[in-house]
Amino acid sequence: MMLKKRYFKFLGAMVLSTVLVTTVNAGIVKAATLDRLGGLDRYNTARQVAEGVFSQCENVILVNGQGYADAVSATPLAKKLNAPILLTEADKLTSGVLNTIKKIGAKNVYIVGGEGVVKPSIESTLKSSGLKVNRYAKSGGNRYDTNAVVAKEVIKRTGAKKAILVNGQDGYSDALSVASIAAKLEIPVLISSS
Repeated sequence: MMLKKRYFKFLGAMVLSTVLVTTVNAGIVKAATLDRLGGLDRYNTARQVAEGVFSQCENVILVNGQGYADAVSATPLAKKLNAPILLTEADKLTSGVLNTIKKIGAKNVYIVGGEGVVKPSIESTLKSSGLKVNRYAKSGGNRYDTNAVVAKEVIKRTGAKKAILVNGQDGYSDALSVASIAAKLEIPVLISSS
């Protein structure tokens, strides 16, 4: 019994001394500042991020906001082009997206996705606004084909010798978790059907 009391006294003294040492040595720490960027929906959030992070840039990437595959494919390209990724609906370009493109001074819009996910009318609206438009997609293709086209462009621009392969059929969590890493390493994300 006496041994238990000594043990707990010793343990208490150790805990107390640890607390005191860490408290005494703690200096004044300035809290990090944090800006929250968020909108009513994903489209507005993407616009706020673009305007908050890119005060001035020449390039913008435009993808359909209803899927993830084209946005994930575009992430390393966005890094290389120093471009925000903006989201659009399939059949109409909202005035908010066009205003953001103008506000940040972009001159080039890179559409990632076929004509089924970003309609030609959107491309026409952008061109009639004086913007240069490039589309990355395979005519009549699917998201895997678009992914391959974007991957080739990333390799062309970066000289990448590696890529990250993810499952693009059973959800998007794998792809989302590696997109920023692929962008940092300037390598493409390859989306597989299984």
